[in-house]
Amino acid sequence: MIVRDELRALRTDEGPQCAAQAVMHRALAKWCESDAVRAVQTALARFDEGAKFNALPQLRALMTSEGGQGFVEAWLAPIAKALRTEPLAHVAQRHTDDARQSSLLLAKVGRVTLSVHTRIANPCGEEPARDCVLSDIDTWDLVLAGSIEGRAITAHGSAGAPELAAVPVELGPGDTSFRAGRRDVLAIDRIERSFTILRLQCRAMVPQPARAFDLATGQLLRQVAGDVRDSRTELMMALLRRMERREDVTLIAGLAREPGSSAVRWEAVRECLALDSAAGFALLGELADRAGDPLRGDAHRLRARLLSEYPAFAQAGARLCRA
Repeated sequence: MIVRDELRALRTDEGPQCAAQAVMHRALAKWCESDAVRAVQTALARFDEGAKFNALPQLRALMTSEGGQGFVEAWLAPIAKALRTEPLAHVAQRHTDDARQSSLLLAKVGRVTLSVHTRIANPCGEEPARDCVLSDIDTWDLVLAGSIEGRAITAHGSAGAPELAAVPVELGPGDTSFRAGRRDVLAIDRIERSFTILRLQCRAMVPQPARAFDLATGQLLRQVAGDVRDSRTELMMALLRRMERREDVTLIAGLAREPGSSAVRWEAVRECLALDSAAGFALLGELADRAGDPLRGDAHRLRARLLSEYPAFAQAGARLCRA
């Protein structure tokens, strides 16, 4: 393997790399301190607090051809200059990259993110999208460069089994689009060389699970937590159960009682039953008797099934083996 002299030198002396990163951090700090970025950050904070998009002139101006292009170019200029000076510097912002698509996070305030995304055309031709994901995230896109052909897909009816209607759409430089998270999605069928967008997204206060559907049949293919914090909570509960931490049943039961994601709360009920069946059964009874609780029906049905299959649950204070 050929290793350039510049890279070989870094093995014994990290000074040049630290100096390169210092140049990059200064370039990024200068951009962050500009009036334009401060104004956008303030607007993102208001958006996160619940203000409507149309009530925020800074964001409305940003998601226009002139505003968005100028904002991204103002970021790109100092970063590109730093990389020309220090080609081994690392762009000090969250970013991902693979063979055909990349993204970079420009700003994040709570539930709101502002990012740049690029997709490159497949030299063998795009495969038409066969499924779509409906997530609880509203999205505004501004096309900075390139063009695509695709379908604007809208879900009607039940969230669990929606009817999907598709309309052909073409997007090019300066075009904007809005998608309501649980209702709209864009399926890209063809990219003209490459496609770069400025994307503004706002996650719901209490996001529902993201669901993937087959475009041809409307069948539910899979679903995942709508909030990464929900996934972390579920992993934490699963770990406590695998470690047999019965002393933490009270903590897990508290998660089931608190308002929030129904999926996380129901998972807490299941983990309580697995760790301590008596405590879990008592929790089921409590939820089954809660008027207006979204889990009331499920809790009532599971409680009845457990009583039918395990009569010992009816005995006060019964402690059974894991259900």
